[in-house]
Amino acid sequence: MPVYLYSPAEASKIRSQLDDVAQRIIDEHINDHQSDYDKVRSLHDYLKSNLEYDTVAAGSHRPNDRNIAEAHNIIGALLKNKCVCEGFAKAFKFLCDKIGLECWVVSGKGSNSISSGPHAWNIVKINGYYHHVDVTWDNQYADSSAVPNYGYMNLSDDEIAKDHTWNRKNYPKCPSSPYNYFRVNNALLDSKAQLESMLYNSLQMEEEIIMFRVVRGSILEREINGCLTDSIQRAANRCKHISVPTFRYGGVPEQLTFFVQPDYCYR
Repeated sequence: MPVYLYSPAEASKIRSQLDDVAQRIIDEHINDHQSDYDKVRSLHDYLKSNLEYDTVAAGSHRPNDRNIAEAHNIIGALLKNKCVCEGFAKAFKFLCDKIGLECWVVSGKGSNSISSGPHAWNIVKINGYYHHVDVTWDNQYADSSAVPNYGYMNLSDDEIAKDHTWNRKNYPKCPSSPYNYFRVNNALLDSKAQLESMLYNSLQMEEEIIMFRVVRGSILEREINGCLTDSIQRAANRCKHISVPTFRYGGVPEQLTFFVQPDYCYR
């Protein structure tokens, strides 16, 4: 005997509320001038910054409890702004469906310093290329809701397989990641010279937050922990019209993704 959490009238009301919220998000963050990559990034950023991971629901084994059930679907994600990975993934697909982007919810397992066990994320198609997107882990790994995090946006099968497993025969293949955030923004770095050049150019543009990823296995991977502060200072000293008296940096070292947040002054 199936158990229904809502009456037909309640279900109809909730469906209308979800459509209204989705349309508001789309009206505020999506437009016809954006590329498919821009649309994926905008939806990723909205969910990453506005949802809270529900640790209580994640540890619960009461599937017939309404609050627990909602944390696993788009009601928790879009109406309560609090959910588990399944809610993040379903909300991302719901919004992608609304704007005509092909998107899948992937059910598998994840294993890293945050958690280990059943996990859900997405595969999205951008200009003919499929990419993995895990908004949940970008949300959980972020220093704050105000700091972007793209460690798990638009990865290939091999890239995400370092800490995700899934039944690959059930989903589209993602053999490459041409629309990975760091690749698109020329922020995939393998040397100190490349790092300092990117930092200098970004500081000259007075970017509020500078994001980059270190190539795994590169010389820079071995040096990054000891050279980042000096590299930021050297890049700042080269700038003629601005100075950077203070800055903060952070990121996710195990993903080799970092951010720099400078405070600017004019010389």
